[in-house]
Amino acid sequence: MARFPLKSGEHEGGRCDSVCVAGCGSSEQPRKVEAPATQRLAPRPAPLFERPRPGRILGVPGFVRGRRFVAFEGGPRYLAMYETREVAVLHSEPYLALKRAFDPNSLRFVPHFRDTQKTAGEIVARAGEAEGGIVGVVPIARKGGKEVSLRGWFGTTLLPGLAKRPGVIAAWYAESTAATIASVTADVPRKDRLLDALLVIEAASEEALGAALSGLDWAGIEAQGGKPDAPQARLRVIYSVHSAAG
Repeated sequence: MARFPLKSGEHEGGRCDSVCVAGCGSSEQPRKVEAPATQRLAPRPAPLFERPRPGRILGVPGFVRGRRFVAFEGGPRYLAMYETREVAVLHSEPYLALKRAFDPNSLRFVPHFRDTQKTAGEIVARAGEAEGGIVGVVPIARKGGKEVSLRGWFGTTLLPGLAKRPGVIAAWYAESTAATIASVTADVPRKDRLLDALLVIEAASEEALGAALSGLDWAGIEAQGGKPDAPQARLRVIYSVHSAAG
């Protein structure tokens, strides 16, 4: 995993209270294609989404960390995740002003994203603090009237159990609201799929993540008012950028 600090004294820990997530690309499992040996002599230029682009967003007060991922199983193909110190940052004028004034690069390539899913919400339950090089993202749909029950069960039962699994570094759960969703849709007009809530598992290896996802207690999740909202994604970190100003 590559890491690109913005400046010295960067944020190395601390609790983030909200998250913005956007995924793009095919929702199908990516297929690995082996190039002929004669074509492997020179490195292929990385796709735009894989190039280090800290951009302006981590200069917004309250933004702590930005990460980009590529899927090795499930989809969407690429995913960007930004974390903030508190959920109010998503409604702040500096952030909304940035959303209203996209930079030229974003205006050029964002409209061409396909099968985009996005959400923004508050991290309401977590177990563990570190970030993993392998991440599982599980979209969750909540049943009306059961949100509090589901949140409490995630915090007291599901997440602590996941964090105890070998190779699992942390697990957290984020919920969207109408206000947080509005904060991430105020940009280039698109027909994106908006996700209700997310379970995220941070792991040290593909094997550890696979075991954690295979052992998810879906009976318990459904009993508490949750259900799958979209296909799971298993991803590798492309890069992680931390903001000193977070």
